[in-house]
Amino acid sequence: MLSAAPFLFGSRGGRDKMLIDALSYANAAFSGVVCITVLNLLGNAVQGTGNMSFHAGVLVGCVIVHVALAPALMFGLGPFPPMGPAGAGWGLVIPFGVGSLIIIAYLRSSRSIVRLNFYGVAPQWALFADILKVGVPGLINTAITNLSVVILTGIAGQFGPQVAIGYAMGSRLEYIMQPIASGFGTTIVAMVGTNWGAQQYGRARRIAWTGAATIALLCGDLGISHRSPTRHLAGLIQ
Repeated sequence: MLSAAPFLFGSRGGRDKMLIDALSYANAAFSGVVCITVLNLLGNAVQGTGNMSFHAGVLVGCVIVHVALAPALMFGLGPFPPMGPAGAGWGLVIPFGVGSLIIIAYLRSSRSIVRLNFYGVAPQWALFADILKVGVPGLINTAITNLSVVILTGIAGQFGPQVAIGYAMGSRLEYIMQPIASGFGTTIVAMVGTNWGAQQYGRARRIAWTGAATIALLCGDLGISHRSPTRHLAGLIQ
């Protein structure tokens, strides 16, 4: 993504200052976006041991710090110089990088039921196959979601910076809500899987429906509450 970003953004309508700002953000975000994957990957291992709250707490903490740190780095605050769009990228990478280190430290400590080892572990291809059976459908779902944002961003970019910024505001709100839903969702998956394995099918279904309703109400409320401010900001941009 670092090498192909200029071509990709240019093909999506990026021109002049809009392209420069997009690259400024992308170079920072793509340099450390693996931190998000590491945090969720190892967090799922923690949840598999029955500790549901630790990963969720770290994830929520990362999102809160991201929301506070990104504008501070973008516009400058106290010791932070204004970094512009790059500040938003680093505001994403830094909290999740710290969160990844916290999860690693926990899995290396005596408090964890399973211990993370960096040496002497041989890959077991049968386990990879089991993981891919579950992971590939989720991967396809995530790819479709992000690809739709890429396509719509390209369409919006053809109408000028104002339209592109207006669409970016809405899609960014969606991405802010995704970690919240993921924090609940990964916990729900572990609880449903545990109960399904114990043949507690009725309880597994109740957990799934209760969790889905909770996420829908929470994210729906956030979307509705941000509707008026988003329209106001879009009007200011125009």
